[in-house]
Amino acid sequence: MEDRLREALGEAGATVEVGTLRPLMVPDRRRFGVNMRLGLVGAAAVVVAGAATVVGFTVSGAGEEVSVASARAQAPDPADVSVFLCTGLEEGKQACQGRAATEQQTKALAESLGRLPGVAKVFFEDRRTAYERFRKAVADRPDIVARVKADDVPASYRITLEPGARPEPVSAAAKTLPGVAMVSDRTMTDAAAAVPNKVDISVFLCVGSSDLPSCESYEASRKTSKRGKGITAEDTDALEREIKAMPGVQKVTFEDQQQAYKRFKKAYAGNKTLLTAVKVTDMPLSFRVRLKAGTDSAKVAATLRTRPGVSQVVEQKCSLALFRLMADHGISRTFTDVCN
Repeated sequence: MEDRLREALGEAGATVEVGTLRPLMVPDRRRFGVNMRLGLVGAAAVVVAGAATVVGFTVSGAGEEVSVASARAQAPDPADVSVFLCTGLEEGKQACQGRAATEQQTKALAESLGRLPGVAKVFFEDRRTAYERFRKAVADRPDIVARVKADDVPASYRITLEPGARPEPVSAAAKTLPGVAMVSDRTMTDAAAAVPNKVDISVFLCVGSSDLPSCESYEASRKTSKRGKGITAEDTDALEREIKAMPGVQKVTFEDQQQAYKRFKKAYAGNKTLLTAVKVTDMPLSFRVRLKAGTDSAKVAATLRTRPGVSQVVEQKCSLALFRLMADHGISRTFTDVCN
């Protein structure tokens, strides 16, 4: 499953919703994704010499020179496609090999990106401007703001597409260009925005072949020689009763694999490669928990992580905030302890 998803995501330049596929990750070996990066390796960049803070490039057509439209043009927020450049400080070094994008690469990217089919405008955003935009966007999470330094936020080329143009081909092409550490597009952020806001905590259960440590411990405690059975019906019912009785819990909804797959297909309807790689049996079982206003979600989540048959617990708001650090701002550092 992990290999098929990694291949599909590599080809399509897509991502997977935090609350849907995170339980499929296997710790302690190479993963396809979540600290929720899913192949996304963040970056920062070299500022184009002599360029303004944000420069807008107008694309006149294939084969023509890319010309500066305005030295004061503002980069789109959100952009249709964001291309983050290497700094050499990336946690994952597959794309950048530990080297920062050179000035020559940075300049060449403006022209190369501008010539891609479907691209209308290309804007350069330097690191100082990008850092200011990050602080404004994440102002409601002071714990994250305090831990992200200016050097963690990359410069980028932020792209506006022509009407009707699909972002996936542009993303795929941009990933192959020298000096590029990571590329994200609106299909990623749109999918994240589509996550139901009526869910505060997702409690994923041990299923089938899960080999997460929590599930291995659960299987061992059952003293059975048959592995891979997942949580029992009795333990599922008992867990549901316990969650409903917890202080601050407003509503609990059980989601089976068929329901999870239906929601997954809707969120990624435009990504045929990913849909082909994922089957119903790859989906998790979960409880979707809605809390009353003022409830400490971190405390509830911590309690649920200790329960038998639970593979992982995800605080939706926190996980989505971390996801946006990568998709919107290209920040590669991981903050696993923030949500755990």
